[in-house]
Amino acid sequence: MRQPASDFQQNLIQKIAKWKAGLADLGRRNPLIKFRQDSPRTLEILTEEPDLLFKNLTQGKKSLDFQILDSEHQDISQLIKTKALPAQTNPLELRTRQTGNEQLKQLKKLRAEARKSFEERGVNSLFLALGTLTWYDKEKPDDALLSPLILVPVDLIKEPKRDAYKISILEEDIVLNPTLAQKLKQTFGIELPEGEVIQGLTYNEILT
Repeated sequence: MRQPASDFQQNLIQKIAKWKAGLADLGRRNPLIKFRQDSPRTLEILTEEPDLLFKNLTQGKKSLDFQILDSEHQDISQLIKTKALPAQTNPLELRTRQTGNEQLKQLKKLRAEARKSFEERGVNSLFLALGTLTWYDKEKPDDALLSPLILVPVDLIKEPKRDAYKISILEEDIVLNPTLAQKLKQTFGIELPEGEVIQGLTYNEILT
């Protein structure tokens, strides 16, 4: 007796979900589980207004420029400044913990890795992470873990013949850290909201 098509599809979906779960690295080496500021695979953006950054990028669909600073925090980019606000008040400029050559090297590396991932696997691997969760694993209850929460898919764009970079949002869903969601569900039985639920919400609405 043949299995009904609906049952077959449901079983297939469950098998795929189980297969994906088996591929996920839920250990501390995964930056989505334990974020490290000094990781060569990340670039830390300094902001006191993540809600405004999120709004400009996701709702305003605006491109955000990286301000290229030297070690003395002087602007060395070739961006036109005549109509720009001061860096500390310009919501469309991004400042990073890394500066100078380190900053440019990191931007170049992230862009190259993102392009390689898309060309070889057809998958975007570059996200702007906003908000963090500090939590403790049962295996090491004395070791605090810091995990990113909101992942915004972005494109890192370099202007031709200039050391000027900017990010813009991709036409993909914003998600809550799927690796963290899986870890919390397996370890504590805690379920984070599904991706469809958070689309269109503000930064503060997602966190609350």
